This record gives sequence, C-alpha cells and structure tokens, in this order.
Amino acid sequence: MTHNDIVATIKQSSMNTGLTIPLSHKKFNANVSITRGMYVLLGGEGGTGKTACADSLFVLDIYDTWLNQKVKTFNPYWIYRSMERPELYKRSKWICYKLWKEYNILCDVPTLLSWQNKMYTISDELIQLVKSFDEYFEGFFEKIYMVSGSDNPIGIMKVVQNSMLKFGTIHQIDEFKKEFIYHDDKQIVFHVTDHIGKIKLAKGYETKKQAIDAYSGFMANSFRDFYLGTCFDISQLNRAISSTERLKLTDLDVKPEDFKESAEPYENADLVLGLLNPLKRGLETYPAENGYSIAKGVDATGKNRFRSMKIIKNSWGTDDLRTAYRFLGENGHMVELPKASEMNTIYNGMTWYDRLVLKDYKVNSKWRKD
Repeated sequence: MTHNDIVATIKQSSMNTGLTIPLSHKKFNANVSITRGMYVLLGGEGGTGKTACADSLFVLDIYDTWLNQKVKTFNPYWIYRSMERPELYKRSKWICYKLWKEYNILCDVPTLLSWQNKMYTISDELIQLVKSFDEYFEGFFEKIYMVSGSDNPIGIMKVVQNSMLKFGTIHQIDEFKKEFIYHDDKQIVFHVTDHIGKIKLAKGYETKKQAIDAYSGFMANSFRDFYLGTCFDISQLNRAISSTERLKLTDLDVKPEDFKESAEPYENADLVLGLLNPLKRGLETYPAENGYSIAKGVDATGKNRFRSMKIIKNSWGTDDLRTAYRFLGENGHMVELPKASEMNTIYNGMTWYDRLVLKDYKVNSKWRKD
C-alpha cells in the first residue's frame, strides 16, 4: 500500500462512500462504524436472540440500506455460515421479519411453516403477501452465499479463499508481499458465523479452543487484514455470567472472560458487543440506577420484549455504552428505545413502555385459517 492509497482511503471515507455502512439504528450508528476490513464479535446467552440481533443489524438492515440508496455507495455480499439452523429456517425467519416490517404481521417460523399444533394453517392471503416479496428476496439471495452446517477451520478457510477470488485478484507486490485488489472499489464482503462454538475439530486442532483460535486467527489475519473483508462472529457466553456470585452483586454486564471456549476472538475483534436479557437475571431495573423498568417489558402473552446491548470493546471509537431495544423474538426485528427517563413520556396517546409491549399493535388475524 502506497501513501497515495492511504490518501485515497481518507478522501473516500470523508465522503462516506464505499467503505462505511450507514445503519438505520441511529444511536448505534452514532458510536459504531461498520466498515470494510473489520472484525465484529457479538456475544449473548442462549435464548437472548443474538442470532436474530446479528441478522437484523448486520444483514437485513445493511441490505435494506443498500437497496434504498439512489446512488449506491457500497456493494454488499455475504458469506453466511449457519451452523445451528438449516437454510429453510433462516429464509423463513427473514420472511417473518419482512412481514412485520412491511405489513405489521407478527408471525414466527413454526407458524409460518405450520409446524405448530395444526389448529390453524396459513391463509391464502398471507401466502400472497409472502409471494409479493419474490423480487426482494431474489435480489437478496443474489447477495448472499448460504452455507448450512458446521465445519472445521480448514474447511471454512477454503470456502472464504475460493469465494474472495470472485471479487478481486491477488497481486505480487514484491518478493515478500502480496496484495488483494477488488474488481469493484465499492465492494464489501461480509462473513457471518453462527455460532463459533459449533466449529468442528480437525487434525492439528484437537480441542475446541485450538479450533476456534485457528478460525479466529484466519478471520483476523487473512479475511480482515488481507482481503479487507468484514467479519461478524456470533458467540455463546459461558456460565460465569449467570453464577450465583454475579447475581448477588447484580454484576450482569458482559465481560471479556464471559466469552465461551476461547479468548482469541475477543482479542482479535475490533468491536465487541454483548446482548443481555436483564429479566432473566431477576432485575427490576437496568441499569440498576435510573434505569428501565424491566417488568414493563413483558407483554400480555408473557414474552419479554426488552434487550440491552453493550459496546464492550471498540477499537475505533467509544466503548462501555449501552443501547436499549424492543426485540421481537418471532422475527428478530429490533427498535432502539429512548432514554429510560423518556419511556413514560406520552407520544401520540401512548408511552414508549406501551410500545415496548406492542400495545400499539393491532392483531391481523386474516393471515391464518382456523
């Protein structure tokens, strides 16, 4: 890389073209920049919605941002490795997200696929609404390469290396140095792994820690630093976060040592996020002082809609910040909440606590046949 290359990068970044993704989540976007050549780690306990959160923030929101741009400032593509869920489930979940966003229909995957108790089936009307997304998802899946099932670090590396050759070429700069140059200077390639705890062992990587360390090292040193790709890793948190001692101290913020199996992804990441469901910890307010009333986040069906996401590490900006969200587990949709002090303010006849538990939602029952 020459000095002129650096000058060009500075100029391009100053115009917000090509390298930085403008997300629709304003509070998050104000403190975090998602750029080409970045490593993001998102951790959460089982059941907090970490996969849905990652899909909402780092896949669907980015795609919609790109789709709605009149002048395209970036060209996204995803390599999405789903180690927990088959492709049918993932596609169906994204349809549920779209049904909510476009038609305000709250529907989950078991309902959409009629996996439940067969008391009702999906109506022809809903099928037509899903059909109306044909063009949207046809374009979406031209931008994403889905890989279902787990693999070892070597297999993951091969998929990444082969995929990247579609987007650029490797140039020999001198005897010792190579450089990857994109065909399209607006191209950004994202890699999502859900979740890294599912990575398989391989020869030379006989423990889970060795396998994750090898994978993370490749994503940092090769995918991020050489190919200038942007990595989104999802990680399970270990049991320490829910230990009796932590609960007694109400010490519930996600810490570096809470990440399961290996500390390597945390060390390699530029941005580390922790997703928390405070109600599972028995808290009445979060944060403890002048915080949100957590019990008010439970809706009439018993579902807890409140989530908190903390910026634990941010190599490129401010960390130790929290953002509160309304989270819909049925479809993964997330909406940033105002400050805790503003939650009781009445707006259009309703407080934000009312909106948090969907009191502004009018059930549309036409989408099912009893």
